[in-house]
Amino acid sequence: MTCWHYVMCSKDWSSVPGNMWVCPLQMMDITKEAVSFKAYLTLWLLFNHWSLKTSNKVTEQAMVIIGHLFFLMPSSKLKNQVNRLTRWFMTLVSAKVTPFYISQCIYQLIDALALSGCGGINLESQLENITEMLFNQLSETVKESDPHSAWNHILTLKAFYILSKLYNDQVVFLIQKTMKTSDPAKIVSALQVFMDVFPEGE
Repeated sequence: MTCWHYVMCSKDWSSVPGNMWVCPLQMMDITKEAVSFKAYLTLWLLFNHWSLKTSNKVTEQAMVIIGHLFFLMPSSKLKNQVNRLTRWFMTLVSAKVTPFYISQCIYQLIDALALSGCGGINLESQLENITEMLFNQLSETVKESDPHSAWNHILTLKAFYILSKLYNDQVVFLIQKTMKTSDPAKIVSALQVFMDVFPEGE
């Protein structure tokens, strides 16, 4: 690429609520290194000076910002933040934050890590925690009156797809493990992931 930019896989990603496009650096008098440093610093400030652990509009909007910072940060620093980010996501799930914002942020984290060439040791170590959250996200009801609920499912499946490319055997194992649980909702979610992410013939 000739400029620093990111475009989501979806052909209609601009319709995602709260989405912001990252402007090419060629339009600004700023280096990639400076952007990376400022992105990392912004993430650090958000985590250390804001209480982003409750379900409110401030947390939701902060998640939108943080999700875009993932693509600007140095991949090495992002990989070092995976454990902390996973714990934060788990806290947000417990706090009943709108599922869409959680699935979008998890998807963006996984996608940004994948773009670096590999997920990293920390992502692999947190794979079970992350897939557990994603299965929960997928069990949320889709409501026609709420576009967020549909996008929650779409982004969750996108996250599973990327994880399957990074850690195929582990993801298959975790799907099989989830199918053996006593929770009907999780079993249905696991079946949906298996059918959508691993279509017949692949």
